[in-house]
Amino acid sequence: AAWCFARSSPRFYRLLLGNRWLGPYIRNYREGRGLTMAAKVSTLVVLWRALAATVWFIAPQPWARVVLIAIATGVTIYLLRLPPPQPRQARHAPKPALRLRQTGTETDPA
Repeated sequence: AAWCFARSSPRFYRLLLGNRWLGPYIRNYREGRGLTMAAKVSTLVVLWRALAATVWFIAPQPWARVVLIAIATGVTIYLLRLPPPQPRQARHAPKPALRLRQTGTETDPA
């Protein structure tokens, strides 16, 4: 959804990213930081409950049920393979201290 909003309406994209519930999840995913385990679990619970309701009430054909279950299985595998979020790096990491090495009688920078 974020990709579609970004392509069609920058205003709605900013609203989606600014949403207090969905914004952090979308930003973490888009920046390559993954999803927390809690986000994965809640997403999978909603996915499989919605799938069960759809298969039970809406999709009476066996082929449709198989397709829906296959899609949900693929999404489940994809979500579980996403890495957990890593802490953000500091923008300006401190520079390493200058090491000096002793060569004979002089001290030269390493």
